[in-house]
Amino acid sequence: AKKEAEATARQQKIEQGIQLFLDGKYSEAKKLLHNFSASKCGDVAAIKILSDKKSGNTLKSLRESYDLLWKAKDLGFYNDKIRQAVDLALETVTPIVREQAQEDMFNIFRSFLNDYYGDVIYDCEAHVAYGHPDAIIMQVLCKIQTATSSSAGTYAKWLELIKIAKRRGVSDFLEEISDEIVEKLESNIRYKKELEEEKRRAREAPSFSPEFYQGLVSPLPTWAENSGWTDFRTGETLYRVEGRIVNAKGEEVSAAWWE
Repeated sequence: AKKEAEATARQQKIEQGIQLFLDGKYSEAKKLLHNFSASKCGDVAAIKILSDKKSGNTLKSLRESYDLLWKAKDLGFYNDKIRQAVDLALETVTPIVREQAQEDMFNIFRSFLNDYYGDVIYDCEAHVAYGHPDAIIMQVLCKIQTATSSSAGTYAKWLELIKIAKRRGVSDFLEEISDEIVEKLESNIRYKKELEEEKRRAREAPSFSPEFYQGLVSPLPTWAENSGWTDFRTGETLYRVEGRIVNAKGEEVSAAWWE
């Protein structure tokens, strides 16, 4: 009951903050939602970004706003007007962010075409930091190209980054490549998981003594003794059973053949 009451109170506060924002009372809305996590509710995240008058119009602040607005979209919204406000803000910010990154991205593509994958990975980092979709695609692609072996967890991380990039809108010429990367990563994740499952089953499989397996494949009794002799024709071990010298099939072997 206590948790339900807390959840209800939290929801009411979010709705109150939304209304304050829609009424143009931005500072009050931001203050009310100050202690609310922006990573759990798109409306809260959006209100905090859109109400922040300190962010300014520097390239750094515009990139941060671009990233945070998209993260708010990914969380989803309770209120459609908040969604519209975020979309409108992105329509303003995105062209500026893309234009400022254009020269860097051109150089990154040129490095990629010349197989300078390490340079691409490094040069993309500043743009991946704020979620530029083309930079994400190019960096993950080059990491795949240069990785000798990766875990299912690494593949899953790369896959999530590619999906983020696709949601944000990659350039047309990267659309097909991004689809291919998704397919490849999903295939690798399945393979890795199947491999891990096989290893797990092998670890958990019951272990048996050599005598057990001998009992499965040989008519010899488990108490058969090693005679110390071998059959010189085949080199196989000979056993002593009830005074007889026999091979692993239980066939008696003439003393002429012992070695």
